[in-house]
Amino acid sequence: MVDPPADAPWRPQPGELPRHHARLMLWLQLGPSRSYAEVTRLSGVTEAAIRATAKRWDWPARAAAFDAHHLNPLHHLAGDGDVAERMAEHRHRLSDYRQRCEEMGRAQLDAARALMQALLKSLEDMEERGEVFPVRAFPGIATAAASLGFAGQILEAKALGVEQLLHTMADLMSDPTLDEGVQQKAPPCGPPLSDV
Repeated sequence: MVDPPADAPWRPQPGELPRHHARLMLWLQLGPSRSYAEVTRLSGVTEAAIRATAKRWDWPARAAAFDAHHLNPLHHLAGDGDVAERMAEHRHRLSDYRQRCEEMGRAQLDAARALMQALLKSLEDMEERGEVFPVRAFPGIATAAASLGFAGQILEAKALGVEQLLHTMADLMSDPTLDEGVQQKAPPCGPPLSDV
C-alpha cells in the first residue's frame, strides 16, 4: 500500500484534540460501512458528542479521502493476473490479521475487566477490615484499566474494518474480468465477525 501523504486529511489537523482524532481513527478503521453508532458503542462517548465532533472536523470528507487512498488501488490493480494472485494471498493474510486483532482486542478487554474487578474486590476487602484505600493509587489503576479497554476497542474496530476490506476484495476477486484460475485459488476469508 502506498504511504499516505503528509497532508492527508485523516492525519491530525491543527487544533484537533488527540481524543477527537482517536475517535476519527476508530471510525475510519470500521471501513466503508462505518457508523457513528458503532463509534459510540466502542468509545462510550454519546452519539451526540460523536456527531458534533464529526461535524466540526468534517469526518465524512476525511473518510472519503481515506477510503479513496486505501481502497481504490485494489480496483486499479484487479485486472492483472499476477496482481490478482497477490490479492488472493493478501486477502488470506488480512483474514488472519482480522482474527488476531479480534482475539487481542477481546483479551485486552478481558484484562481491563479483570483489573477493575480486582480493584473493586480490594476496595471491598479493605472496607471490611476498616482500612482506607490509598487514594493516590486509584488514578493509576483506573488509567491502566481504561487504556487496556480503549486498546481493545481499537483492535475490535480494526477487525471490523478489515472485515469490510475482505468483503471488498471478495467482490473484486469474483469480478468476471479476473483470471478464473486465480479466483479458484482465493482462500476463504473466514466467518464474518457477526458469526464469531
